Amino acid sequence: MGIHEEQLKVKGREVSREILVKELKEKLRAAYKADAMRTHEKVLSFTSAIKEQYPDYSKYQLWHLVIGSTIDDADKITKITHFDFPGDLSVEQFIKSL
Repeated sequence: MGIHEEQLKVKGREVSREILVKELKEKLRAAYKADAMRTHEKVLSFTSAIKEQYPDYSKYQLWHLVIGSTIDDADKITKITHFDFPGDLSVEQFIKSL
């Protein structure tokens, strides 16, 4: 299974990365809708920490989600080599905490 096909456990259920990305997008949109300024400030602080520790940050799929950029299909295959950052810099965990 490739990076884009792997199944993940979310709240005790297996989901595809595609479903997880969709759920995280919805959560991030809801956070911006509830308090855009606070959410924006948190995202800026969080993404700055990632940039400091991971010079290859643009190779992570969830990086693009949290900053609001898009990835075309060709880039998903050739340029995105990782899904999420480990530990305290996990984009998934950050978005879920908003």
